[in-house]
Amino acid sequence: MTHTVTQFIESLKKRLVFSSLMKSYKKIYFRQMVFMRFFDLHCDTVHRAIKEKVSLYDEMLCASFKKTEYFSEYIGCFAVWIPDELRGPNAWYFFEKSYEKLNREKRNFKHKAILTVEGGAVLGGELKNIKKLKEFGVKILTLTWNGRCEIGDGVGVDGSKGLTDFGASAIKELQENEIFIDISHASEPLFEDVCQIASKPFMSTHSNSKSVCKHRRNLTDKQFEAIRNVNGVVGVTFCNDFLKISKGADIEDVFSHIEYFLSLSGEDTVCIGSDFDGAEVPERLKDISKVYKLYEFMLKKNYSEQMVDKIFFSNAYNFFKRNGQNF
Repeated sequence: MTHTVTQFIESLKKRLVFSSLMKSYKKIYFRQMVFMRFFDLHCDTVHRAIKEKVSLYDEMLCASFKKTEYFSEYIGCFAVWIPDELRGPNAWYFFEKSYEKLNREKRNFKHKAILTVEGGAVLGGELKNIKKLKEFGVKILTLTWNGRCEIGDGVGVDGSKGLTDFGASAIKELQENEIFIDISHASEPLFEDVCQIASKPFMSTHSNSKSVCKHRRNLTDKQFEAIRNVNGVVGVTFCNDFLKISKGADIEDVFSHIEYFLSLSGEDTVCIGSDFDGAEVPERLKDISKVYKLYEFMLKKNYSEQMVDKIFFSNAYNFFKRNGQNF
């Protein structure tokens, strides 16, 4: 009898310890999700939702509205991607279709969804369309995708050139209409032209460091410093191909790009631009509900909570605020 009672007591102790550990784990998880703020400079969720014919709340999406509910504060830049092959009225129609979906479904969204456009082909070579973009509420225009458009050449164009005459005029018109310039996907000559012409801060919403991963889409040190020097921002992206040349990218690789940019005096420049729903990402960061793992990883690397919050939220937020955008 005594042996049986002893076994029962030991079993009960184990269950109590396990229960206590689970409660502690849940508190930590809950804390990270509820008190963490996240400002994502780029995702392709609208395009994927249209392609899959689902709601923006559908949990099959990496950055679904539903999955943002545990953040204390969330601001997401939802891009309308314009394929390189679309031109003129077709490009504009594609934009309007995407705008209508986002505008309709964000009405009951408790956080903030910012409308952006990825691809200058949306303008159809017409400067008047820039004012129309402003009227639609567009806050960022990625000047090119990988190919060529009326603005200039993307990073995928062989023998690439910089801004066209139309592109140079578009830069000035975009800034006058308070639409931020994004040089993600831009060719190096186009980047250099933007540096010469732009009179206001610009950004790269989803690009990593070429010194860490030598992919054509990543930024050289000189390019990062040029953005930093005009008080712009750079969103480190989770895209596997931009994180690591070989396969098997993980959270550590995202951290390597963040840490490298910080070493270039980028503490006020580095942000996050996930590219959720537009790229293959590390398994441990497979959707927006897993972003806290990177946040937690940086804390464990002895970065202060204040610094980590800057990267995940404040740097992007402050960029918008100091350039006249209120939320």
